[in-house]
Amino acid sequence: MDRLLDSVGLITNEISNGVVIADAQEEGFPIVMANHRFRTLTGYGDEEVLGRSCAFLQGNVTQKTTVQKISNALRKGERCHVVIHNYKKSGEMFLNELKLIPFKENGTTRFYIGILHDVTAIFVAKALYQRKSLTSMPASVYSLVEKSLEIPKIAGSLNLLSDFGLAVVDEQDVIVFGTEPLAELTGMSCDELVGQPLSAILESTTLPTLTSVPQGLSTGWRPASLVSRESSRHPVMASTTRAPNAANSTLGVVLMRLPSRN
Repeated sequence: MDRLLDSVGLITNEISNGVVIADAQEEGFPIVMANHRFRTLTGYGDEEVLGRSCAFLQGNVTQKTTVQKISNALRKGERCHVVIHNYKKSGEMFLNELKLIPFKENGTTRFYIGILHDVTAIFVAKALYQRKSLTSMPASVYSLVEKSLEIPKIAGSLNLLSDFGLAVVDEQDVIVFGTEPLAELTGMSCDELVGQPLSAILESTTLPTLTSVPQGLSTGWRPASLVSRESSRHPVMASTTRAPNAANSTLGVVLMRLPSRN
């Protein structure tokens, strides 16, 4: 079985999502393997993860109903798919789309495989669209994103949405809409942002262009620099979600976690 786990570990290290394997034969379902993406996502090293239950990622705002749903599935040896508030080692909260899959042998659940996907950017984008402050967004853009980001309205529980800037870009990565917090840091108005190439305000060597992002998927957070009109640079974390529309063209949602302006 150790050789099997080693083989699975090599495979999962090539997967972009976080993956853990837990021992279903031990009380508390202790983790016996965590891939590289899990460690980078949560900030925990192997020595801090192995032997512990995944419950250590829970915190103050983790929903009890979601935890109960997970517990029920584990007890019954069933699959489970939830979105749960989890916490990184740094204390930062993230929204985790969690899939739990039992691995059975002769009818007995031996292990559970957990697949983690950070969907914070998508949820925050949805919440921003729902805010009255975005009534200036063109109706066609709003309608597209509203339909493309069909996710639960759990995002309302996130705080400090003003710490996020949002731009909608077309297939050429040209901005067609930008929020006020984003415009403020660039030294432009929202109207001036429209028509600017995204590269004029956002520099990143790791954030892919919109057309290279699979439709309906998010890149996850990537380091970048927000460039102002005066050419000053602010470090940000950015994420791109590509949303297909009915006209077979594409718009993208670029979400940026902005630096503190205090």
